[in-house]
Amino acid sequence: MRKDLENLSPEEKRRLAQELMGAADDDEAEDPPWFDGKKVNQVAYCQCLMAEKEMRCIGHRLYTFDGIVDEGELQRRIAEDLTPYVTSSLDKASDTILKTIKVLCMSRPIPPTEDKIHFQNGTFSLKDGFTDQREWTMNRLPISYDPAAPPPSRWLQYLSELLYEEDIVTLQEFLGYILIATNRGQSMLLLIGSGGEGKSRITGVLQTMFGPNMNIGDIYKLEHDKFMPANQEGRLLFVDDDLKMEALSSTNTIKSIVTCEGMMDLEVKNKQSRQGLMYEKRAMIEAEDKYTFRQSTQISMQTGLIGHLRADMDTDGNGFFSSWFDFREELKTDEFKAEFDEVQDGVSTRGKL
Repeated sequence: MRKDLENLSPEEKRRLAQELMGAADDDEAEDPPWFDGKKVNQVAYCQCLMAEKEMRCIGHRLYTFDGIVDEGELQRRIAEDLTPYVTSSLDKASDTILKTIKVLCMSRPIPPTEDKIHFQNGTFSLKDGFTDQREWTMNRLPISYDPAAPPPSRWLQYLSELLYEEDIVTLQEFLGYILIATNRGQSMLLLIGSGGEGKSRITGVLQTMFGPNMNIGDIYKLEHDKFMPANQEGRLLFVDDDLKMEALSSTNTIKSIVTCEGMMDLEVKNKQSRQGLMYEKRAMIEAEDKYTFRQSTQISMQTGLIGHLRADMDTDGNGFFSSWFDFREELKTDEFKAEFDEVQDGVSTRGKL
């Protein structure tokens, strides 16, 4: 039946849903086909609901063509439908139906596309530009693309008041990176400053842009709670809006998430662990901050900084361009130069980035 539903046009699905849900004129409504006068046929109800809008269950989460399903809202809809026909245990009935829907529409993960951004009104391809054609995706943004939109003058003014000019470019590059479902760049972003400067406003903007494609949480919990990584599956971004890294002695899990370019072992409470897609980006931790491109002279001396390597990839993901900036030229030994050349050769000609 599911294959037949997938072949129907949206208009045909709407008509079928009206018929199955027992739509009738005025006050002459009959009992819906999923109610036999005594009890609710849960499978039949699920099929009626799925006929309204195609759903897929991936990694224990429900998706429609519009993106991630709000399961709380879906349960509210189920409860409203069942209220005239269920006299007790409505909460259990709605829970059971939600689980049944997930079983009936279980699907394989949708391969992420690294060159496309999925909006409510279409798809933006890095190669072909914008089209109003929409594709199935796990990361549809809750916003629409408007090619005629004016420049965001208030946003640009805010950035100019918060950041240095070169840091604005860095932020814009990172925001572009997190719009696509990939960890290829293995990048993180850390905003450091005093309280009350307005940095958290960026989080508010990101929430509007990404909706359920973004998680806000505690990095300490992400590192130490074995069930926490499963919550990041299929998400584009993880934000800790109030970093406190003093007690974070290990970062193995966090590094695994940032560098993962495919499947990762994920564990959900009371369920067998499984392989799931992971391409979420995160904020940088305090210990790693000491090794960033821009740093104070004191910390650069303490960490034994020799110089900076800036590396950029071509738009097709294959080209590699690099620039080197000396800091302490006296530390550039022949051994360092030989190893450094080998590293550059590895990432530029053998694809080991």
